[in-house]
Amino acid sequence: MEARIEPAACENADWFEIGRHDGERGRPQPARYTAISKVCVPTGHPPDQDEYFRGYTAGFNPIRR
Repeated sequence: MEARIEPAACENADWFEIGRHDGERGRPQPARYTAISKVCVPTGHPPDQDEYFRGYTAGFNPIRR
């Protein structure tokens, strides 16, 4: 089951760490970012795409997949 972000967490989220965490677990990058955006954009605190993808790249290891 995929972890879910709560709307209240969007304001102060560490997008690099969330991306790194998702990358380590091999979660599908575009689908996961889209899901996060759907939760956070309505709160007025959209995810920082650059930081998320930078973190995802840092955490992703294709050998673990």
